[in-house]
Order: sequence, then C-alpha cells, then structure tokens
Amino acid sequence: MRVETSTKKDALLLPQSAVLNLQGSYQVAVVGSDHKVSMRTVKPGATVGTMWVIDEGLKSGEQVVVEGLQQIREGTLVTPKPVRLSREGN
Repeated sequence: MRVETSTKKDALLLPQSAVLNLQGSYQVAVVGSDHKVSMRTVKPGATVGTMWVIDEGLKSGEQVVVEGLQQIREGTLVTPKPVRLSREGN
C-alpha cells in the first residue's frame, strides 16, 4: 500500500537508470547547449515508481542522458533526441 504524505510541487523526475551511483555519489549526464555532456552531482530524493525525485543539482528544462550512459564520458558530443517516459509502478 502507498499513502501520499506530501506533494512536492514542480518536482524533477528522472528514471533511476539515468542516475549513476558511484560509491555513494549520484551523478547524471547533462547535455549542454553545445551538445557536449558534462557529469553533474545530484541529490536524489524519494522514488515514484521507477522514477527518482531529484532534490538538488538539476534545473527545470535541462537535458539529461537517459540511455547509453556506459558509452559516454565528460565532453562527449551527443545528438539529443526526445524520450517519452512513463511513471510505472503507480
């Protein structure tokens, strides 16, 4: 059973697969306006289905890599494509 105890307005949600856990430090790959990837430390919060609420480290509207994280590194040039995400488990 799941009970809603609070609501976080304008929460940023990411698939858990888009968040790298490196020895207790959480990172996401952010795509800049130049289409280059930069790794950024974030603070994840609660989970919603298969999504993670990101409490700190990202701003609304920023693009992040959600697939193929194993192939990219800091400075990798990428071609962003929109991905339709669903909140499974609700």
